[in-house]
This record gives sequence, structure tokens and C-alpha cells, in this order.
Amino acid sequence: MKTGWIILVLIIGLSSTLPAQSLIGLGKEEVKVVMLEKKKDFRIDKTIVRQQFNYLKYVNNLQTKTFIVFFSKDDICTKTKLICDYSDYDKVLEKLNETHTVVNDTAWKYSSEEMNYLISLEKLEWYFVLRETEDLN
Repeated sequence: MKTGWIILVLIIGLSSTLPAQSLIGLGKEEVKVVMLEKKKDFRIDKTIVRQQFNYLKYVNNLQTKTFIVFFSKDDICTKTKLICDYSDYDKVLEKLNETHTVVNDTAWKYSSEEMNYLISLEKLEWYFVLRETEDLN
């Protein structure tokens, strides 16, 4: 019984440090399911709809983060964009440095399911942006 608890604690501990599943390559309906199940602090935001883009927009409960998922014409996720208030900067940066490979001060990479991904950081005056794309290098 004691061994079972140790294994369970190890599995939970390891899974919390692994990078989250990328949404890139998933269909629009799959993204909706993943967001509902894995990102419970985000809700879909339909306040502004730009017809020229195929995307889903989510906002966290505190309204300090906006997460935009972009899709191809075939409704397959091609990239994501996370817009954050600077109040989240240190925590987000710490998480990226812990769970991803640092490329430089503004980029991280990771692999998942035989795909490579790149996350880039852009600092703007009032907020910062993290963009995730497939790493083609």
C-alpha cells in the first residue's frame, strides 16, 4: 500500500512539471474540449469577432490574460498567442524557464509527441505577449 502512494505521488509530481500539451495541430472542436478540461480558469470570449481571422479567444477569470488560438481554413490550430498583464510576468517567466528549454532571453522551445515548438516573448508597454508556433528548425 505504501508503495502505491509513493508511485502516485511521483506520477503527480512529474506530470505537474511537464509542459502542457500544445494545441497546435488540433481541430477547433478538440481545442474547445482541451480548454474546458485543462484551462478551467479561462472562459471563451465572444465580445469582439474579427471575421478575417479564424480563431477562438479566451480570457482568464481575473482578466489579466487573453489566450487566442488561431486556425487554418480547415479549422486546424496553427499557432497560439497569450497576452498577459505584467502582474503575471515573473510567474510566467519562472514557469517557462522550469518547463522549457531556454533558447535566449525571449525564446523557449520544447518537444511533445515528436513535434518541436517555439515560444517567443514580446514585451510591450502595458502587457507582454507569448506566441507559440511549430519550430521548423
